[in-house]
Amino acid sequence: MSGDVFGNGVLLSRATRMVAAFNHLHIFLDPNPDLEKSYRERRRVFDLPRSSWRDYDVSAISKGGGVFDRSARAIPLSPELKALLEIKADSASGEEVIRRILTAPVDLLYNGGIGTYVKATSESDADVGDRTNDRVRVNATEVRARVVGEGGNRGFTQRGRIEYWMRGV
Repeated sequence: MSGDVFGNGVLLSRATRMVAAFNHLHIFLDPNPDLEKSYRERRRVFDLPRSSWRDYDVSAISKGGGVFDRSARAIPLSPELKALLEIKADSASGEEVIRRILTAPVDLLYNGGIGTYVKATSESDADVGDRTNDRVRVNATEVRARVVGEGGNRGFTQRGRIEYWMRGV
């Protein structure tokens, strides 16, 4: 799944309800995961050498979900994905879907990889120094996760962490 840090993180508990994930190539969306089925499939894919989200068995994904290319100009959105991502349109770009994942009202936003996806409102994208993710980055004030876990490299800028924390979440 493109990274031991993320793979290890989502395999710590069978109770993890992983509804979305993304990396440099793919976006994974499972709006209503079956906990045991999705855990078994995450374990299977993690154990494959050099696996990617494209190796995930889509029959293990709940109705309306799927694996999509991050570079997609238009990802078709099922009613389930529209509800999960709070999007009214019938499709959205891969970049918009990632922004919606980062700002979704979830219990845990877990950064398990490389990239700076959240900054403070007082910072510019140039201040962040991660041009690769400029088009998907959001402000800390937009993050609605109850908890943020950082198992990867600098998912939030330091100012972004403080801004998120100052909101009392």
